[in-house]
Amino acid sequence: MSDFVKRLLSILLISVLCLHFIAILCYVSPIKISSVKLQNLSSYYVYPFFHQQWALFAPIPKKRMALYVRYTLNNRWSDWENTLQKQINRHQTNVTKGNETKVLLFSNSLTYFFNSQQVEKQVYTQDIDDVNFQIIKYEVKNEISQNGKISGITNFEIIATCIEGTDSKAYYFKNLKP
Repeated sequence: MSDFVKRLLSILLISVLCLHFIAILCYVSPIKISSVKLQNLSSYYVYPFFHQQWALFAPIPKKRMALYVRYTLNNRWSDWENTLQKQINRHQTNVTKGNETKVLLFSNSLTYFFNSQQVEKQVYTQDIDDVNFQIIKYEVKNEISQNGKISGITNFEIIATCIEGTDSKAYYFKNLKP
């Protein structure tokens, strides 16, 4: 290998290491960085690799939750779709895209919602006054309209289920309006 190639590789390696440490410094620094682009770039690089996962300090929860959604478009019902599993698959397919936020939003809201409910099974024909349900409903509306790309949805329904050991909970929300 020639001296030129060795120098070029050395400079490239040092540059990559410097960028790596600058990105980590921007991500963990208590001083707020004014550049939004620099914050986003450092988060895009650092978050998937250094963010603490469930299994780091605590066991993985044994709950099996599902969030099924269907909607009417042009007077036809869509098929039921497991929105929570869709978000999990999207996150696991590409961890660098930052889809973990949606997974955590849905799973945490569902967990808090299930814990707040006294009855194990219930059918609701209208909105309920529960903050966790309102968060789920809002995010489901965004998801089924694909963040405003689909219009004309007149109705949607949600089935939320949770199985933990021998205990199970299921809730059916009918005739929700977007």
